[in-house]
Amino acid sequence: MCRGGGIGCTWTTAMTLGLIGRSSSPAKRRAARKNLLKAWASITPEMRKESLRRARIARWGIAVAFLIWWAVGTPPLPVIFAAAVVVAGFFVWIAEYLKSIPKFAVSDYKLQKTPMFAGPVPCGDGMYIQILPKCLSDAPILECKAYLIRVFKKNPELHWEPTGANEASVLGWSACDDKEITLESKAERRLNVCHSSSASANLVPDADVLHIRAARDLQIPGAFSFDIKVTGKDCAPVFVSLEVVFQDKQWDMPSCRLRQGLTMDQEKDESR
Repeated sequence: MCRGGGIGCTWTTAMTLGLIGRSSSPAKRRAARKNLLKAWASITPEMRKESLRRARIARWGIAVAFLIWWAVGTPPLPVIFAAAVVVAGFFVWIAEYLKSIPKFAVSDYKLQKTPMFAGPVPCGDGMYIQILPKCLSDAPILECKAYLIRVFKKNPELHWEPTGANEASVLGWSACDDKEITLESKAERRLNVCHSSSASANLVPDADVLHIRAARDLQIPGAFSFDIKVTGKDCAPVFVSLEVVFQDKQWDMPSCRLRQGLTMDQEKDESR
């Protein structure tokens, strides 16, 4: 009996069906098919999807084995079977190996309105602008950390120009005081980039170092672009720019756009 359920049980039932189909009565074959359908229906959609994915991978492995057979002639049947098993197993293994390599992406942002306090004293509301790094692998992203590289502001000629926030500093994670975190798959973490508030006319970067010289440059309304670098252990760094636009001093109604790459690289591409 298969106690654990899931994909393993499905394959066990399928093997049983194959053996019964060759050596037993029609009634037993019907019962085996019924048990296979029950086992298949009992697994979750994610497990079913994974089972089908592995079957597709194995199919490619078997196809490669038969291609080799066609190329070299007609070897004995045991050799063909062994080659198909080895190649299919390799394709399944390489798929699992690639899933275990740490990998993440940054492709979305979030606006979060929240009350603001100066110590225990309320001081209005704030609008936090956050980006959402996402783990794409089964392995977690260790030592995940983010840097604000620089901030640009759009001038009257609609070109980006540097502000006083032109030195790299470390950004902070939402609901967390740590500068480095472990990013897990299917467990969203938010990275604070900047915030505006009802009590101030300035857009404030959520970095560990705030440059006083940038205060005048970051007054709203205006269009701003934040260059961000996100890193993780054994991962390639991800560079994104977050464009934030405020109209008519509406501190709680920014429009945002997240783009891959840095601001000046994008402006060069757009000018071509």
